[in-house]
Amino acid sequence: MKHKTRGWEIACFLGLLAFINALLELLSVIVYAVGKSHATGRLRHDLVRSLFRQEIAWFKDPKIPMRKLFTCYTDDSQK
Repeated sequence: MKHKTRGWEIACFLGLLAFINALLELLSVIVYAVGKSHATGRLRHDLVRSLFRQEIAWFKDPKIPMRKLFTCYTDDSQK
């Protein structure tokens, strides 16, 4: 007799992998942003606000890697 919930088990496992991948991607974005702010010698006050905007943009088009959306963390200390 076949196990009837095998498809659901696979779907749940793949969903869990996707969730872990999204968390790791978010963590890499935070580490990148904090590293950039320390490299320029100042802590950026708009980190949380900007991160929220980037997450919204990522959910609209999830094919774009999240760290590519971080355009506000360029080295603008010479301005």
